[in-house]
Amino acid sequence: MLNLILQKLVPLLTTFALFINSIGGLFGVSAVIPYNPERTDVVVSGEISTDTSEILEHYNSAVKETGFVIGKTSSDIIGTPTAGTDDSDIDMTPYWNAIGETETYLFEVPGDGNIIAADVKSAKMSVNDGKRYVILEIKDVKRTEKTDDAVARAYGWSTDLNELFSSSGIGITVEGGEYKESYTDCTISCVIDEKTGKIIYGDWDATGTINMKDVTVKAFGLEFTMDMDYTARQYIDI
Repeated sequence: MLNLILQKLVPLLTTFALFINSIGGLFGVSAVIPYNPERTDVVVSGEISTDTSEILEHYNSAVKETGFVIGKTSSDIIGTPTAGTDDSDIDMTPYWNAIGETETYLFEVPGDGNIIAADVKSAKMSVNDGKRYVILEIKDVKRTEKTDDAVARAYGWSTDLNELFSSSGIGITVEGGEYKESYTDCTISCVIDEKTGKIIYGDWDATGTINMKDVTVKAFGLEFTMDMDYTARQYIDI
């Protein structure tokens, strides 16, 4: 409910963020509420550290410290998705289009700041002009059941399909059959303000593939067996 209220208040929140940050600027205070309407690439340059443990210490601390933000998520479908129930094809075109056309606001940094070194494929960091620039590549993940993994820690995404559906509030449950998830090209790029220790800008991107076969879906008093196979690129921008 709180998230829905915040969604409607985005224009007001944005104005408030700009105002608070401008006042803070007068007194030499860094951004209070991170808000970045113009996107630029995060670049690590100059003296570069590749010490994963040191980098994670700064990044995890920043995730916990940052608090309220104004960001948004979006997705792009990759390739040709398929879906069907029992032995019939379903026209999922409106659903696939909606995935690619929908942007949703979010108000916190992804994850809980508990990434571990074993989750990381590569890491690099540099400090310039009072800002710490961090780029993390998270290891690929393949799931066939609920598990504690790198993607869950880095992005805060549920590792259980039923938890994912129940959190949406639409009353869908799934059971049986075969269900597989895989995540690749998982990259986190962010800028941390050295004074506040908060993330003031960041991108959390990942490619996810979902494969369901003979999965029983229960929704709105109906029950049917469903197959689905699709890949999407997820973008989180703060």
